[in-house]
Amino acid sequence: MDTLRVKFQNCYGITDLEEYEFDFRAIVKGKNRTRAYAIYAPNGTMKSSFSKSFFDLQNRMIPKEEVYFRQPIWSVLADGTMIDQSMIYVLKADIDISKDAQSVTNILVNPEDKIEYDELVVELEKCKSKVLNKLNKLSKHKKDLIESTITNDFKSDSLTKALIEASKMNHQPLIEGLIYEEIFHEKAISIFESKEFSLRAKDFSERYEELFTDASTIYRKGIFSPAKADASLKALQGQGYFDGGHRVHFEGDASSLSEDEFKQRLADINRKLDEDVELKKLRSAISQNIQTQAISNFLEHLSNEQIEFLIENVKSSKRAYLKQLLWAHYVSNTSEVADFLTLHESTEANIQAIEHRASKSILRWENAISLFNDRFVDMPFSLRLDNPSDAVLGRQPAKLVYIFNDGQGEEVALNRADLKTLSQGEKRALYLLNFIFDVEERRELQQETLFIIDDVADSFDYKNKHAIVQYLNDLTHSDFFHQIILTHNFDFYRAVTNLFVHRERSLMTSKSSHGITLLKADGVNNVFIKKWKPQVSKCEKTLCASVPFIRNLIEYTRGEENEDFLKLTKILHYKEGSDQISEGDFYRIWNKIFDTNYTEDSQRGMFSLILNTAEQLIAQDSHDGICLEDKVVLSIAIRLIAEKAMVQQIRSSIGDPNYWFQGKSQFGNLINKYIKTVGVSDTTRILEQVGVTVSSNIHLNSFMYEPILDLSIEHLIILHQKVKSI
Repeated sequence: MDTLRVKFQNCYGITDLEEYEFDFRAIVKGKNRTRAYAIYAPNGTMKSSFSKSFFDLQNRMIPKEEVYFRQPIWSVLADGTMIDQSMIYVLKADIDISKDAQSVTNILVNPEDKIEYDELVVELEKCKSKVLNKLNKLSKHKKDLIESTITNDFKSDSLTKALIEASKMNHQPLIEGLIYEEIFHEKAISIFESKEFSLRAKDFSERYEELFTDASTIYRKGIFSPAKADASLKALQGQGYFDGGHRVHFEGDASSLSEDEFKQRLADINRKLDEDVELKKLRSAISQNIQTQAISNFLEHLSNEQIEFLIENVKSSKRAYLKQLLWAHYVSNTSEVADFLTLHESTEANIQAIEHRASKSILRWENAISLFNDRFVDMPFSLRLDNPSDAVLGRQPAKLVYIFNDGQGEEVALNRADLKTLSQGEKRALYLLNFIFDVEERRELQQETLFIIDDVADSFDYKNKHAIVQYLNDLTHSDFFHQIILTHNFDFYRAVTNLFVHRERSLMTSKSSHGITLLKADGVNNVFIKKWKPQVSKCEKTLCASVPFIRNLIEYTRGEENEDFLKLTKILHYKEGSDQISEGDFYRIWNKIFDTNYTEDSQRGMFSLILNTAEQLIAQDSHDGICLEDKVVLSIAIRLIAEKAMVQQIRSSIGDPNYWFQGKSQFGNLINKYIKTVGVSDTTRILEQVGVTVSSNIHLNSFMYEPILDLSIEHLIILHQKVKSI
């Protein structure tokens, strides 16, 4: 692609973007050019709307206007024909943090696949959780062990396959009432595997049943068993009940019993079991603890036929089958299983397809992760592919692991689900990881691509902003890659234009009531030397805007007590004698510093010149995207008007028509004086806005003036109107 012609009207916040042709040719007029454009677009001009419009085209949608619902008009022509959506790749400024929750997966796939994958998997997980909750209630088995247990019991490699097998098994009515955890607890199993149980279990069951029907029994089936009677006796003995002279009275007895009589009563009732040594051992084992007492509990509730079935199938040779029968019984009583299997069947093909695509791209992910770790410094973590060998063979989806190191040798690896929070910058770094992967994939395929880069450097520190700039520079080395980089951050803009975007392709926005125009940027680098200094005698706003620069030079070289420094201070602050500093006075200082010979005859006052120039700027129909001198002049004018208003009202309040502020840090101290003498009002809030917005911007120098650049001129115009109303 050599040219791209773009026009948007009524597309998101763009009312009308004049048609512009981006020339991506590598050689223009015999000189080399990178295939990259940079657009400086202050907040509110067109940056996000431009990228949103391209994002819609990337996804085969039509750009729209979301506020007034006006008919959108758009045209994006690549070499004269409608651009193919597969060519477009938009790296958005905003991050989809709604997907950044503990429920998301840590599979490594491209962003579009990952959104679909997460939705499918998360929905399956919700459905599976309902299944496990129900099986937990029916089996009493620990919830976090159910999936692995049922999978092992059916010798399957997944819960889904195990549930399908369980669903196919025939129902066994004799299984009703059996609890998996009570039967297969390790302590219960130790009893089932004992010699006494294997030899005498049936006899024990029959005689145990007779204990509840004996004429002299104290037991009640399902309520008070021999095990509970033994436990009650031990509890009373342990608490000193009998030592206190107390006795026990059983229902139906004529008299109460002492401790010895109680023990004798139990011995008489239990004789049918205890007179047989093996059966006595068995009863004693069953009474040992809560887990083994469960055996007596279900023996009391089961029919003789069920007890015989249990005794037969709890044998080690048949135990595996009994486990499957129990799970099959629980599954048949869990309606949620059918919902889960239906959902799994409908989503399995998509999930497997995404995982297959992920497994085929392992090498590119490894390269992207390596590049990420090398480029992004001072992050709290590094990244690693957790299972490369399994992933590349397709046995498992590729998964990302976060490696945290405390700097003292201790290293911790966490999955995304283990992380509680990530900062905005860290989220953006992971967002860029996906971008790096997609870029490397397109590079490998040599796929012609137009990258729309929307303020990618937001939320990063300077070191990592530089890493991003370097990576975008890397893209220019591929002839089939083209970039339009949009930003409202002037420092980032200046970095890309210094490194790889040619000055002919460094653009800025100009917004007016008629629409938005893209213009070649002027004065991006060293604005004072290259633009303002040659224009100081030809342009009044350049002259006015140069005052703080010259004042800074004098501050650096001669100090704050220098006569010229103090004279320029009177131009920037409303002080005694401010209205007496003339344009000739300013040129006299300028000539002294730069060894020039501009005329020093003009008696026009600098104070009135600044205020009049500000008014003329406000009256303009449009302002370009950077307009540094416009913003500086407006900032100076706003502060002068505000300080004059405060001085006049303080004079009126204290009754001193000759009051002037004396000292340094004038604006802030003047506000404090104003509040003490005049009081707090709506005017105070306007003055505080001035202090926050423009006051510090006037102390700019040729090395650092980004804060005022990133401030919109519309905001300054509104603030100027507010200050004038005082």
